[in-house]
Amino acid sequence: MESEQDIELGQSSSYRPTNDVVDNLSWSEISVMVKDRVTKKPLSILTKPAGIVNAGEMLAIMGPSGSGKTTLLNTLAHRVAASGATTTGDICVNGIRIDTTTLRGISAYVEQEDALIGSLTVRETMIFAAQLALPRNVTKAEAFRRVDELIGSFGRTCYFGSIEDAPRYFEEIGYPIPAMTNPAEFFLDLINIDLDKNGEVLKRTEHISDTWLEGEKRRALTEEIQKSSTMSKLDVSSIKLPRPRPYMIPLTLLQRAWIKAYRDVVAYGIRIVMYLGLAIMMGTVWLQLGDSQEYIQPYINAMFFSGAFISFMAVAYVPAFLEDLMTFQKERANGLVGPSSFILANFLIGVPFLFLITILFSVVAYWLVGMRSDGSAFMTFVMWLFLDLLAAESLVVLVSSIFPIFVVSLAITAFANGLWMCVGGFLVPMNILNVFWKYVFHYIDYQAYVFQGMMVNEFESATYDCGRAADGSFSCMYPSELNSQGKIDGGAVLSNLNISRGQTGQRVGIMISIIVVYRVLAFLVLGFLRK
Repeated sequence: MESEQDIELGQSSSYRPTNDVVDNLSWSEISVMVKDRVTKKPLSILTKPAGIVNAGEMLAIMGPSGSGKTTLLNTLAHRVAASGATTTGDICVNGIRIDTTTLRGISAYVEQEDALIGSLTVRETMIFAAQLALPRNVTKAEAFRRVDELIGSFGRTCYFGSIEDAPRYFEEIGYPIPAMTNPAEFFLDLINIDLDKNGEVLKRTEHISDTWLEGEKRRALTEEIQKSSTMSKLDVSSIKLPRPRPYMIPLTLLQRAWIKAYRDVVAYGIRIVMYLGLAIMMGTVWLQLGDSQEYIQPYINAMFFSGAFISFMAVAYVPAFLEDLMTFQKERANGLVGPSSFILANFLIGVPFLFLITILFSVVAYWLVGMRSDGSAFMTFVMWLFLDLLAAESLVVLVSSIFPIFVVSLAITAFANGLWMCVGGFLVPMNILNVFWKYVFHYIDYQAYVFQGMMVNEFESATYDCGRAADGSFSCMYPSELNSQGKIDGGAVLSNLNISRGQTGQRVGIMISIIVVYRVLAFLVLGFLRK
């Protein structure tokens, strides 16, 4: 066999490099079955393909989008072919069926999308990958050198011009295209340092890019760019491309968000189940509380728990919103969507689902606990929890807009909810709460207004039976005008917690203001900080 020039290795080679372990990889009777989402019947997405690849060969799998290329590759690599799929067939190396462990020991699979750690630099990512993959006879210094050379080779221009002129240009600088060779493949191989074992390809690449920078074609290109800036008479900024009607953008976003909301279980489906579970737990823990004074504190605890934990569990919305935010950022970069349409559609689509969650939670928890048996009181309870959820989700939107990283958004939102619990007036009464926390955070704490509203709703018109002392006289835990009758006025419970009666309209107005402020701040963040 005649020696031929191996462009990638930068040296003469009388052989083609082949794997010395695998003679061939073959597959036959491969079948991948999934369940059709509509008909619920088995659907074949890969039907008995067969093939073989010998050592030293490169196989290209071609087909239109959705034809099963990725599914076949995943199957051959012993990866999950598709979600919920059933896979059958034979995959053999050297004619012998192999398991996943064996295949991973002799092969590597380059996936369609890389999973990289964002906190690592490019150099660190490549060095760690090299240390995990390279054989033990490759020293750390050699791995570092190879990574540095690879990074240093990026971002340099080797040629810019017409396709017709490219072969002549490279021939002029000393790199003629061999006969019967695809020019595009030749140019790519010429500067590909992936298999550069002795540094020759890197030196050649540097020579090609340096020649381009100093050459006549590069100077001609610069002159053409400068000339184009003085010749054009068209002011591009004055061009107005046809766009959809303004009202169609939020309507389109609403339609898309609606479809996602009822299809994506993460957005609201899981949350509905989660809140129902919370309601059942709460209702059975505080099961059918009575009208005597020993039940007053459990009632108060139930009010606090329902408002605080409904708000706290809104953090489950973070991943769904971040997904929407990523889509918005891409569409905004293309000039398709503005922050106002996005925030408006996000709010409007959440209203019916949050109301559904509130109703389901309240129907279970309210009556199991044994709160006031009054339709008006029940609907007031629903109103407060609904406003609570709207405020909590608006907080999620604001925090996630500022910190569009899942763990960070989750942590900050959880911290904020913990803060609201602490300064709401239940864990620490208002009359002894530290001045700083009271005046800086309490009055913007939406959980505090929800707790106060639910307390007024439950206790304002209620009375409770006092206990009896050993001598038979009444023993009342809360002083009120009804103590002489063996009763406790619910208003005395409110006074003990420094909660004013009435003021429902004022508290509702404050809640709506907080919700609006959260949404407006999210709009400003997306409009000015996240351009």
